[in-house]
Amino acid sequence: MSDFDFRATEAWEVSTGVYLGAGNHVCSITAANATTSSGGNPQIELEVGNDNGTLRDWIVITPASFGKVVMLAQAAGVEPTEEEAESFKTNGGRAPDTWLRRLEGKQIGVVAREEADFKDPSKTRVRVQGYVPYERIASASDVTPIEEQIRSGNGEKAKTTDDIPF
Repeated sequence: MSDFDFRATEAWEVSTGVYLGAGNHVCSITAANATTSSGGNPQIELEVGNDNGTLRDWIVITPASFGKVVMLAQAAGVEPTEEEAESFKTNGGRAPDTWLRRLEGKQIGVVAREEADFKDPSKTRVRVQGYVPYERIASASDVTPIEEQIRSGNGEKAKTTDDIPF
């Protein structure tokens, strides 16, 4: 089989959604799934969003990063049951599906910041730095810096994935 076979290769999918920029956002958890990272570690694929857009986070679970999982649980107000907490321990950090399902639909505060892209440090990307109870976000209306500029009348429009020239 050829690597360039139109009949055997599936077309890539592309999201036409709007992504949230850097800032503090009040969001709902729209999806939480247990997967495995490219390095073989358990991870949580998390999607959060609000009326302004979405963000995704891949929480790779290692002993050093487990504090982010605890942060997520506390921000969502969904502490694992004793059985779920034991499942994390006995399954090498893999999040139990029962706990992940209870996260979905919960409101949380999302702290997103620009950081250097790991593949090309001359470029930046927005990455989730952490989670807080949604009440800690200053405004439940979730005004991002770009939206604030629009509201102040400078005429800029928010970027969407449709604005990316590729």
